[in-house]
Amino acid sequence: MAPTGVSQGAATEVQGTPVSAAQPPVSASQPLEVENAAKTGNPQDSKKISRAWQHFTMIPETVGTDKPKAACNYCKKKYLAGSRAHGTSNLLNHIDGKKCKEYEKLRKSKSHKQSMIVIDKSHQNVGDGLRLASFSTSEARKALARMIVIDEMPFRTVDGEGFRNYSMTFQPKFSLPSRKTVQRDFFKIYEEEKAKLKSMLHSQRVCLTTDTWTSVQNLNYMCLTSHWIDDKWKLHKRVLSFPTIANHKGETIGLSVMNCLKDWAIEKIFTVTVDNASTNDGAIKHIIRRTKETLGTVLHHEYIHMRCCAHILNIIVQEGLKEVDDAIIKIRNAVRYVRSSPARMQSILKCVEEEKINCTNRVCLDVETRWNSTYHMLVVAEKYEKAFDKLDCEDSRYSLYFRGRGKKRQKLMGPPACEDWKNARCLVEFLRLFYNATLKFSGTAHVTSNNFFHELVAVQQGILNMTRSEDSILSGMAFRMLGKFSKYWVQVDNLNSLLHIAVVLDPRYKLRYVEFCMEMIYDAKVAASFAETLESKFLELYAFYLKENLDSGIFSAPTISHDLAKVISGGKSEAQRYLADVAEPETEDFDILMWWKVHSTKYPIISKMARDVLAVPISTVASESTFSTSGRVLDPYRSSLSPNTVEALVCCEDWLRATPKTVEPKNDDFGIYFWFISLMSTFYTSLLICFLVQSNHVESLEVVGPAPEPSEANAGK
Repeated sequence: MAPTGVSQGAATEVQGTPVSAAQPPVSASQPLEVENAAKTGNPQDSKKISRAWQHFTMIPETVGTDKPKAACNYCKKKYLAGSRAHGTSNLLNHIDGKKCKEYEKLRKSKSHKQSMIVIDKSHQNVGDGLRLASFSTSEARKALARMIVIDEMPFRTVDGEGFRNYSMTFQPKFSLPSRKTVQRDFFKIYEEEKAKLKSMLHSQRVCLTTDTWTSVQNLNYMCLTSHWIDDKWKLHKRVLSFPTIANHKGETIGLSVMNCLKDWAIEKIFTVTVDNASTNDGAIKHIIRRTKETLGTVLHHEYIHMRCCAHILNIIVQEGLKEVDDAIIKIRNAVRYVRSSPARMQSILKCVEEEKINCTNRVCLDVETRWNSTYHMLVVAEKYEKAFDKLDCEDSRYSLYFRGRGKKRQKLMGPPACEDWKNARCLVEFLRLFYNATLKFSGTAHVTSNNFFHELVAVQQGILNMTRSEDSILSGMAFRMLGKFSKYWVQVDNLNSLLHIAVVLDPRYKLRYVEFCMEMIYDAKVAASFAETLESKFLELYAFYLKENLDSGIFSAPTISHDLAKVISGGKSEAQRYLADVAEPETEDFDILMWWKVHSTKYPIISKMARDVLAVPISTVASESTFSTSGRVLDPYRSSLSPNTVEALVCCEDWLRATPKTVEPKNDDFGIYFWFISLMSTFYTSLLICFLVQSNHVESLEVVGPAPEPSEANAGK
């Protein structure tokens, strides 16, 4: 068999047969006919010469019976057909009589006049990239509206001369809509996506996070986000609403949350993660009061209040930085000097070269409200210590900068001395622990609740070690941090026990790991008491899920009754079996959601618990926003829009960008299987291309993606 050639251009040769753009285009029905013929492989299909079979497909289960049926390729409606008694008249009447609305939409569209086979080279497998591409005005308008939303562009973009010229060049047949039309198209997409999301959230138990934004017009917005793991063990995060609120009072926030939940028909709330503020305490109380007796409430909302761990960590760090504020200010002033002009930057770079400092990163100035930027500034600046010392000796303007100039000159702290650089190095090592913990707390693409306890132990150990430092400044900083740490994470009333239960639900650690870590920090007696209390809370939560699933009838009554009988008779329940089973080995590629997906049949009730507990977010915002103390601000463009439009844009952008984490088995056998399928797909793709070309079903073949690089091996071919 000769090789199949596929190349770019208006004319393409496949199997030696030239294909030109002059050939008739493929009709809307022909791809379906070819696809169905390829799927069924029925030799009798060739005998069906009636035009009706371009639009209908026989239902295999009915072939050979006294009532054979055919289904419409567009609306899937079924008719008696395929025998002498019934014929194809009713099928043709369905198509020609305009009874099929789906076919009428397709027939009226211009897309069938411009179809072409497209091989998208972005796919790894050739068979996966084969698709029938066409131009549709309605789809183009929808794609334009989606682009405006996803890229956060103004609606007036479509009125721009440059954009219109580009669109006319790209597709002359596309009549570019006005900004008002694009806005109407956007709201249609918003309603469609909202309906889809509402269907996904039906009967789901969700975790919520709240966050506040401010517009340049000083309007307060509240962002409410839902988090859940579905029955396929995919982690989801979706913004539910973005309403304006009159003030930041707890009652106002709580009322806004309840209005949103009513709009989405959400009744099952597991947790609400909020920043550590007294107003949020009031909001939680309002939500509890309104939903405490609702069906699906977990243990009367015992675990509903989840304080943002990243926010608390930020408070702890800011408290510690007050102790070494002088050293940070001196280094900040030195960095500000060299970054204030190109000439000054060249002077420090000259000193770097003379001191033979091997560092490719340039000094960066921090933002005082973002402690992570202070961390990054110190990481780079301490490597340039010798360069700054040399600059102090050779550049008189540098020394004068700190003494101040002019009538109203103001002295600045600095330049940094040897002791300041020493403190900076210690601070960098110390802050790295908090920096990494914050990143882990703030993940949105993976579960975070099971990571909290590990980072809690690491941070506490780091602070305790620093309290024993011989440097009075660093030890003082550590004691400041320890005070805040104890306030939020040592006192039982301020720490949600669900964060410890999440570790128990991690099959690599379970209860024994928690007890071991507590014993390492405190003593055996305290650790044993803590483990006993935690096990009691774990079993209490398990009992709730056991009863809930028995009442709902999700599992068979004998199965759960058998588990209840074991508990009554003194045997081991499912929860006790899980705790007693050997822990899983800790590996780098361990996927906790995949593990629970596989073991959900072994632990049917515990897996239900895990789905809800592992979905709990321990931070209210994404990692890029967790280091800031200045709040989140809407851009000027969105601030100029009406609140309803702003809410629709923010929500719809999140929905369109959403890419849930998919849990799939990792097995070499699956790899071999998919390799074989890919190979066969490539073979049948070649046959399909040949059939379509020789049957005059396509205008042209076009390759989407970069052209292959020429090589010496194929240069002459």
